[in-house]
Amino acid sequence: MATHTHISETTVKVHITHILTKLNLRNRAHAIVYAYESGLIHPGSKPEDDMSLGSGA
Repeated sequence: MATHTHISETTVKVHITHILTKLNLRNRAHAIVYAYESGLIHPGSKPEDDMSLGSGA
């Protein structure tokens, strides 16, 4: 993720920690469960299929 977004790995980790804290999630695995349960991602879909935030899809 850091290479793709041209930011440092440390910055990515800090952002992930902030997201987990704000959503009251324990870890990344808990975040995945949360994403499935809230409909943000769907079983069997590719990452680009679920990254349509803001595209009106």
